[in-house]
Amino acid sequence: MLTIEHLYEINEQYKDSLNVKVEEFTIGNKHLNFNYQKAILGVVNLSSDSWYRESVCLSSEQAIRRGIMLTAQGADFVDIGAESTLPHAERISEKLFDTEFCPPIPPILGGKRIYLLVKVPQNWGI
Repeated sequence: MLTIEHLYEINEQYKDSLNVKVEEFTIGNKHLNFNYQKAILGVVNLSSDSWYRESVCLSSEQAIRRGIMLTAQGADFVDIGAESTLPHAERISEKLFDTEFCPPIPPILGGKRIYLLVKVPQNWGI
């Protein structure tokens, strides 16, 4: 687990890089001005293999609750991960993706204008 001491060490090691400007861009009608305004990213992981344990949701209902909570807390983006990127992680089938991964998306949005980042396996060719 990261501690304040770890964060301090990271800050000291990379302090010259912390003020570097990043490329800004627009999605739809929202300009992402990262150099002057922070954006908050919330994470929902549907894989029990995920290393980010706090984000793991083992059912659609849990994913919906977490996504709604993240947006209520001010998330500009919600990253929904169907499978872990860890090398040993179980791979998800397209059928499971359709039945387990897709149902939480509309309730999480709940009519709000937030952006979802959806990752699918590279071999699906999407």
